[in-house]
Amino acid sequence: GGTTRAADRAASAALGRAQRGGGGDGLAVLGAAERDLDLPRSRKLVGGIRTIDQRELETLRLVTREGGSRVPTTGGVLLFGTDRERYFPDAGVRAARFKGTDRRVFIDSRDFTGALPVQIEQAMEFTQRHIARRIEIGRTKHEVRWKYPLEAVREAVTNAVVHADYSQPGAGIRIAIFDDRIEIDNPGSLLPGLTIGQVLGGVSKLRNRVIGRTFRELRLIEQWGSGVGRMVSACREAGLPDPLL
Repeated sequence: GGTTRAADRAASAALGRAQRGGGGDGLAVLGAAERDLDLPRSRKLVGGIRTIDQRELETLRLVTREGGSRVPTTGGVLLFGTDRERYFPDAGVRAARFKGTDRRVFIDSRDFTGALPVQIEQAMEFTQRHIARRIEIGRTKHEVRWKYPLEAVREAVTNAVVHADYSQPGAGIRIAIFDDRIEIDNPGSLLPGLTIGQVLGGVSKLRNRVIGRTFRELRLIEQWGSGVGRMVSACREAGLPDPLL
């Protein structure tokens, strides 16, 4: 934005990868083999939506060619790896419910480290356990009203997973629930040339093309750049302030 700051090591590395046209989640994971992908799990997750066979692994870039062999990509391992923690020990979601409005006292906390689509569902289940809701009784049916619109929360969690910089060691996705707000953050700054204003205007750049494309095939996301707009709309309809990015 309008500030000048010294780039730390992670930021310098990310800028270098962007300049070379590399990085993201399409690179081969050294030491991994195609057998490290859990195809039965992938087929279960996409059941009824898309068939994932040996050919589709390359089409979705879950594997890539490296030295004449097919090797899982970063995205492939993160999505469907059988031993993903071996290669990406920090690529999980840490969720916590705090007492009050600061981080001094924990009420509950959980770590989710499974396949990325499963992490989102687990994070949503945790969030729903710890946010208030009320039952509105109508003439013909009862309706549940949550303190925060679940559509907005899901969009925020999904965006955090899809756009995280998984090359950063020691950093994961965090969900912090307080009495008065929910904070969701992930490792990685905005891609070069992208501003908060553009994000709010619907502009989207994918750091992780493999994860993004697979999530789109699974119908976990729709068109690029629409998620933030849906978050804002859901909050306004619930009478809440716009989400703060």
